[in-house]
Amino acid sequence: MSHSLVILESPYGSPDPAIVAANVGYLQRCIRHSVLTCGESPYASHQMLTAALDDCSPEEREVGIKAGFAWRSTAAKTVVYLDRGLSRGMVFGIQDALKVGCPIELRSFAPVTHEVSTRLEILGLPITRIVEWPED
Repeated sequence: MSHSLVILESPYGSPDPAIVAANVGYLQRCIRHSVLTCGESPYASHQMLTAALDDCSPEEREVGIKAGFAWRSTAAKTVVYLDRGLSRGMVFGIQDALKVGCPIELRSFAPVTHEVSTRLEILGLPITRIVEWPED
């Protein structure tokens, strides 16, 4: 099977270490879903780059975000997992994908909240593009 290359967006950072841990657990679930269910090869810069860069340093965070965006030209699409909301970094990723014309697929494991739906509409993403997957 040929795996399409995708950029994966999900929440990561928070001043609260418990939220970061929950976001990392969710990211692992998203990566597994992307690979095992969708047959994709995902790149999640917030998985790799945060291991080497300080996400709490504004300078290192900005460099990391730009480094992650550089991969977008190689991706078939950007996949955005919505169950834990839309973080500022995810919005930056969506805006970058829209700017460079990279297709966006919205995904969730459960129904999307009204707040997330509203934010997606503000970004210009139609709600009909959300693909919901059953809980594991």
